[in-house]
Amino acid sequence: MTASVHAQLTVNNAVPVTAIDPAGGATISYQNPNWSTSFTNYTGEVFSAVTAATMGTTPGANVLNFETANGFPAATQSLTSSGTAFSASNTIAPFAIANALATINTSTGYSIGVQYATFNSHNNILGVPNATPGVFLVHDRTANDTMTSGTQGLVAGEAFGTDPGGTLLTFGRNLSQFGVVLNANSLGTTDVIALFDSNGVLMAKYTIGIAVGHPLYFGVKSPTSLIRSVWVGQSTATNGLILDDVAFVPAPAPGQAPIDFTFNGSAGLTGWSHTSSATLTTNPTYLAITANNSWDSKIYRGISLQAGTYTLTGTGSGSNIVQISTSLSNSPYVQLNLGQASGWRTDSTTFTAPGGTLYLMVKVNGATGTANIEFLDISATPTTPYTINTTALQTQKNTLSLVRGMDSTWNSSVVLGSAYFTELKSWGCNVVRLQLHPVTYAGSQAFWTAWPNYLSGTIQNIQQAQAAGLKVVIDLHEMPLIESGGANPWTDPALGNQFALVWQSIAQAVVSNNLTSAVWGYELLNEPIDTAQLPNVPRQWLPMAKNLVNTIRTIDPNTWIIYDVGPGGDFGGFTNLTPLPDASSRIIYSAHFYNPESFCLQGIPNTGYPQGAHYSSTTTNLATYLAPADTFQAAWPVPIYIGEFSVARWSPIPDSKNWLTDIVALLEARGWSWCYFAWEEYNAWDLNRDSSFTPTNPPAYLPDTNRTDRGTVIYNALQKNNSP
Repeated sequence: MTASVHAQLTVNNAVPVTAIDPAGGATISYQNPNWSTSFTNYTGEVFSAVTAATMGTTPGANVLNFETANGFPAATQSLTSSGTAFSASNTIAPFAIANALATINTSTGYSIGVQYATFNSHNNILGVPNATPGVFLVHDRTANDTMTSGTQGLVAGEAFGTDPGGTLLTFGRNLSQFGVVLNANSLGTTDVIALFDSNGVLMAKYTIGIAVGHPLYFGVKSPTSLIRSVWVGQSTATNGLILDDVAFVPAPAPGQAPIDFTFNGSAGLTGWSHTSSATLTTNPTYLAITANNSWDSKIYRGISLQAGTYTLTGTGSGSNIVQISTSLSNSPYVQLNLGQASGWRTDSTTFTAPGGTLYLMVKVNGATGTANIEFLDISATPTTPYTINTTALQTQKNTLSLVRGMDSTWNSSVVLGSAYFTELKSWGCNVVRLQLHPVTYAGSQAFWTAWPNYLSGTIQNIQQAQAAGLKVVIDLHEMPLIESGGANPWTDPALGNQFALVWQSIAQAVVSNNLTSAVWGYELLNEPIDTAQLPNVPRQWLPMAKNLVNTIRTIDPNTWIIYDVGPGGDFGGFTNLTPLPDASSRIIYSAHFYNPESFCLQGIPNTGYPQGAHYSSTTTNLATYLAPADTFQAAWPVPIYIGEFSVARWSPIPDSKNWLTDIVALLEARGWSWCYFAWEEYNAWDLNRDSSFTPTNPPAYLPDTNRTDRGTVIYNALQKNNSP
């Protein structure tokens, strides 16, 4: 804090105590020091102010009450009539007086340095203490003001004798708002509040008058810059001034500066280390990392990030994966796949950092091979805040019916027929997840040429399901974009608009045909995945989904919307997820369950999992796979729905029955809705075929009188739909 400051704003008109109105336009009314009591707002050209009630309820506000309950001395500490003060040798809990400076640590970890100082309001000079230094407390001030007996505070002004001193509060970080209750022991019109920024430059000063027995609340938002110090005292020795109940709102932490790394020759390796199994080859514009029969071939370095949201961007090729972790041995919580067989690839992913020291790693994604890295950037990502009404979420969740059912098949004629849905109902289903495959249906036709017929067939399916007594999940099971030449639809600029038009037409058809009561949920996209972005959720998915919610809500404001968290059907997308903005608070969050995959998918063509895997609940805890969803639901009262779970019918007996029994029990215990995958779709999942390994030549359907063990588990679980 410099001794000399220069005014940026001066408001120093002395006015009658009954009509405080400085030149800056501020209006102050007297109120008691109750933080919930409203008072007249400041209205000025160069600053805006806050009410006591606002300060007391603002998220992040800290209120420092100088009360015994908060650690201040219980014993009476009084000042003599001549203003004798405690000396620097005294120690007064909860802080020590030393070097004219004391620090009060609040419950939230912020600190306030308290110092006695003088301030000349005419030349704006902040002086060094010239009286006995220290922090001065008074216990029982009933003779001085109308506060309750026993309240405490900081004393400024006449208490120090004839010196027109004051109390300087220096905060541990910048403030966006400041407020204080002031009291006087005699009438005064020259009490001053001065605000300083972090450089000690005067931002504003306010000359006010305080009448004895009339506590005054003073509250401002930072007028020109952020507030770092506040001086409260007197310009002349006319009355004693007491500060009580200081409130402040710390300003947001400054944004993290971008962290950039360019791997241009040997200079690009400064600050980086590498594992012994990694061979490094520097090039003028990139670094090559070659693995020597080790899965831990990497370069790494420590980085420091403030807590917040960031975007990790990189350019690389080869078998390249970039990771960020809290240690070199812990599992990464951020991964960026830059792998590409030829040419260079630039990609990015967004993540939330806990703050502190982290480790950035560039690895060869395999025991052999080479990862080439050209550039890495970590930049703070501005977020668009929105209010999440947890009460509304809970209220809406309580209205949602629990459903248990099966996924449908699909066929080239689209319409499945009444008998199909009647059979599902006979098994006990109360919902069917209706798969939509519009791109597959279109074939060689243009998408929008084929779409009207496909949508018409979809509406017929919904009507038939409704007639059978079933609710419907409208599941857009594939991306609604025909791509040629193997192009990645996630990078197609037309994708977002295509999605919106498809869902706009679906919602309009449902509403026009009076089918909203038949639809349990609109499922925006089945298993959103981009293999090029694994193990992350496609970065385009969340903003696209938010837009789809808005699109549907313009047509259908009440039907539930289902958001698959991804990537694919995995639960990883629940991590660091917050509920999507929706005025109706009706979003269902969904994932699929095929874990362990080596057991559930064994022998299914093109999965790479051979036959022979076993399952035992003593060696595999299925609940661990559900943990990200458990954590998410513990934080937010939203419904969760498992849209698919299954096990290949030729999995070992009785392991397949036991697996189905265990997962159904876990879902039921959580109160989650579910659909078994699937009814008479690909034969590996059929509950009404035997367990023979015949993936391409399936055996005949079994009658209901001869259900398989797997079928019996699901049938019995579905009967809960008929329970009271």
